[in-house]
Amino acid sequence: MSKPHRQALLMLALSFIYAAVEFIRGAETISPVNTTISILVPIIAIAFALNIKDSKWRWPLIIGDLFILIIMGIFAFTHY
Repeated sequence: MSKPHRQALLMLALSFIYAAVEFIRGAETISPVNTTISILVPIIAIAFALNIKDSKWRWPLIIGDLFILIIMGIFAFTHY
């Protein structure tokens, strides 16, 4: 597996992990900084996924990151 593949998969995993942590926390412990980070991590993951040359890997990773971004955006706007 090439370096761009590993980096994109790592960022997708970090997006999933951070989204899970945000959902597990109580609503009173979520700060605007955490919400901002939960939105920025999928955006950065999309940038890493765009670096992949093989479209067989690129588009599923981008769609997964967009899905997380949409979920976290909805989560952010409903809690503030």
